[in-house]
Amino acid sequence: MMVCIGAGANPTPNEPLPDFVVKDPMKDLLNERRHLLANNWYSSVALAESPLQGITHFIGT
Repeated sequence: MMVCIGAGANPTPNEPLPDFVVKDPMKDLLNERRHLLANNWYSSVALAESPLQGITHFIGT
């Protein structure tokens, strides 16, 4: 399991930081019928519509 709480020493992402923080740890878990829950800081319409969706269910508050 990989956990990323912020950008830290990672290179600057090409997308908003909250989207990167959610997508990066999930990249190996896509299409495995997972449920991803995120609070309002980490949820956005762009993230919900991204390829992250596949059969991964995204729930944002």
